Amino acid sequence: ALGPAALSGRVPHLRPDRLWWNPGRVAPDDLWWPGAPHVMGEPGGLAGQVGTAAFVHLMPLHHAIGRAYRVSERLLWGNAASALAGSLRVLHDWCRAHGRAEAADRATELA
Repeated sequence: ALGPAALSGRVPHLRPDRLWWNPGRVAPDDLWWPGAPHVMGEPGGLAGQVGTAAFVHLMPLHHAIGRAYRVSERLLWGNAASALAGSLRVLHDWCRAHGRAEAADRATELA
């Protein structure tokens, strides 16, 4: 959700039940949504929409891991934060390298 928000100023509605994953492929070709996702129009502004999009994917994952293993919730949220920071770094660098300074700044503000 961070990439589309930074690049276009819009957040697609990335519902978990529409996410497809192919373990035989590598990123970025391992994930896709059939058809074009609708743009979210929920309250909370762009940052709130990015947070909502991430939250609906992370909560079921955290619950599943918690049922299967004894893992600290703080550790899971820390891992998610680390992944967000890494994604931000890659996105920010890509935007700067491709002359998209406004998108780079927007990504930093959203994260």
